[in-house]
Amino acid sequence: MTKPALVKLGGSLVTDKGASDPTFRRGNARRALAEVAKAEIPIVLLHGAGSFAHPIVARTGLGSGPLDSKRREAVGEVLASLATLSAHMLEAAHGAGLRPVPVPLHLAVRQDSGQLEGFPFAEVSDLLDDGLTPVLHGTLVRDPATGWAILSADRILAELASELTPRVALFATDVDGAYDRDPAQPGARLLERVRPDTLLGHGSGRGADVTGRMAGKLEWAFAAAHHCPTLVVNGLERGRILDALRGKSVVSSRIEA
Repeated sequence: MTKPALVKLGGSLVTDKGASDPTFRRGNARRALAEVAKAEIPIVLLHGAGSFAHPIVARTGLGSGPLDSKRREAVGEVLASLATLSAHMLEAAHGAGLRPVPVPLHLAVRQDSGQLEGFPFAEVSDLLDDGLTPVLHGTLVRDPATGWAILSADRILAELASELTPRVALFATDVDGAYDRDPAQPGARLLERVRPDTLLGHGSGRGADVTGRMAGKLEWAFAAAHHCPTLVVNGLERGRILDALRGKSVVSSRIEA
């Protein structure tokens, strides 16, 4: 199998995380996916949940304690909302010229004491061998401690990196990369290289986020960087995803393990 690239389109890029209702940013998704398709290399596509799941989880505390009536009701609400987002993304990916196939994880994967079991690595590899584009997203998975746990797309990417040893992993978001402080603050400086001991400033961002914003992203980006070049890039800037996939130098943060 030719080494694929892993591309994660963040929830801040393909949804409006500041919206009170689930909002798909169709234009952003189509533009980013057009660049992914134009690279003409094997791709595993991932995307965040954004406004389609984070507000529900934040409101109900799903995944933070044992199931009660409120959290039990939230399971179906989250999965239904994610199904809507997945349909939007699959339609946009197909329209961009990719051959997307969804890889559902909410029943295949279980988390126990923080460890994942049952991840469908073989199925992802088989889809790549068939010339198709596996599509995965942040979701819920079963966990004996809480009933259901949050599995972020960032962690999914890191898990895939450890098995597929890809040519590159891209975290495409709505900022240029990681900064030394909140990027909205005057004088914020983009960090071209980020190591585990790098001092960072993480902004709070807009809307609910239950996966740790940039700090959570970097935890899994460091894990991915053990296996392949790993970049955080701005997916709102035209050409950056495509250039990064082609191995060109782009404005970004390179993550080093």
